[in-house]
Amino acid sequence: MLIRLRGSSLPLAILPRRSLRNFGNPRTLGEMLPIMDKEKVFTKNGQILFRDTKAFNLQIDTKYIHPDYKLHNYPEESNLSKTGLLKLFTIKTKVKSNKPLFSVRWDEKNNEVDIDILNVEKNINTLFKAEKSGCLGHHTQRTSESPRIFYILIKTPNQTIYEGNITFNINKGNPVFDNLIK
Repeated sequence: MLIRLRGSSLPLAILPRRSLRNFGNPRTLGEMLPIMDKEKVFTKNGQILFRDTKAFNLQIDTKYIHPDYKLHNYPEESNLSKTGLLKLFTIKTKVKSNKPLFSVRWDEKNNEVDIDILNVEKNINTLFKAEKSGCLGHHTQRTSESPRIFYILIKTPNQTIYEGNITFNINKGNPVFDNLIK
């Protein structure tokens, strides 16, 4: 099955229909975003862009995590993905379930940490992004500029999922430019 975003000619993924049942709306799942060419990620209108390409010295200070959840993909260094996302870590259930998952990523445009909710219906995703109806956590609070520290609080209508602080460094670069000067 070929899945496409509305108005896009880029395929999201080719998956058997049954695999989509586990993820809800595929437009909300970061892992199913179109794979982009590095030149498109690092250039715009022929201009070479220097982007945030790497997060390193990642330190997570967990104050609380719901007993059903765990931190996952906790690397000390996180590189820009093929989709142009700089993922820091994810919060997943300990046992495979239909509960929401959370992807913590760096938002270069707004210079902040954002959290995406996954494995949910579109209306829940909308409530989470708008932080309404008991959902909280899409936007984090910057508590310090230097060092860069963000406070994370993730809540669903029924429970607190995660609370803690994250600090890290950002590296700017452009692999397309680097290849041109070699």
